[in-house]
Amino acid sequence: MSHSPNESIALSRGFHVTLTRTNQLFGESAFAKEYIYRLEDYNSASWMQNFVASIAGASASLIVSAPLDVVKTRIQNRNFDNPESGFRIIAKMMKNEGLMSFFKGLTPKVSLQLQYVIIALDTNDCLSTALDDWS
Repeated sequence: MSHSPNESIALSRGFHVTLTRTNQLFGESAFAKEYIYRLEDYNSASWMQNFVASIAGASASLIVSAPLDVVKTRIQNRNFDNPESGFRIIAKMMKNEGLMSFFKGLTPKVSLQLQYVIIALDTNDCLSTALDDWS
């Protein structure tokens, strides 16, 4: 099966936005551990502290990533005949729809993905602590 050049381009549209969104996920959990619980050693956090930090990290991550996801979707859905840059799409969104247009779909995203992200961050923290204690 071969793909036309236009199909290959369409598949990679918005990849840089996805990378940006994914890279900031774990920083918010560390931020919560440091500024909410004032922990100097993150490995000394209790299960409940890890859980609360995971909730804070997941919530912040979803709020930060929502505008990036909206822009990525619009980049991927733009017309091949009239390609627009990401900056032009952002400017048109601000002008025509306002600031809240960047947060379209945030409520279902939070309700569906927050549980997964909390569990993933909490599991990661607990396993990291357990492996550090074991070695």
